[in-house]
Amino acid sequence: MKVQALVADAIAMMEAAKAMPLSQSCIVNRGEFLDILDDIAAALPAELSQAAALLKDRELVIEDAHSEANRIVALARAEAAVLVSQERVYKDALAEVERLRDANDAEILRKRRELDDYVDAKLGAFEAALVKTLSAVQTGRERTAVRLQAELSTDDGPNDPGNFFGDWNDPRP
Repeated sequence: MKVQALVADAIAMMEAAKAMPLSQSCIVNRGEFLDILDDIAAALPAELSQAAALLKDRELVIEDAHSEANRIVALARAEAAVLVSQERVYKDALAEVERLRDANDAEILRKRRELDDYVDAKLGAFEAALVKTLSAVQTGRERTAVRLQAELSTDDGPNDPGNFFGDWNDPRP
């Protein structure tokens, strides 16, 4: 979330910047803008670490669910072994094991989907922040290139100022 706030600050700074007359360029305090970019660069590893932690937590949840499922199955098998002599109880136990396994598998699938959706949403937000940052950087570079090209084209003009009145074509024959 910190990266998104910093990117929002950078965008707000660009939007609030004073426009250059007759130009798409603007004046931005370089120090403040570089500070924001430094903060973004510093926050990105934390955001990536948080996403990695979420993925690790996902694996732990899945492992816990599998171990719980194995525990339930082992418990049901032990119970079934005790009740094997009673056919009806045995069949009921097998049905309960299957029901518990199906319920557990459904719960695992539900949790996995929730976790995947959460991680996908976080990564999507992170991607959007990066795209906005990249767009802002690209726009800034394009504006700088246009300004430099304009400055170079005015510097490349002839050194001879010419005759002011001689340069005009006389419309009279």
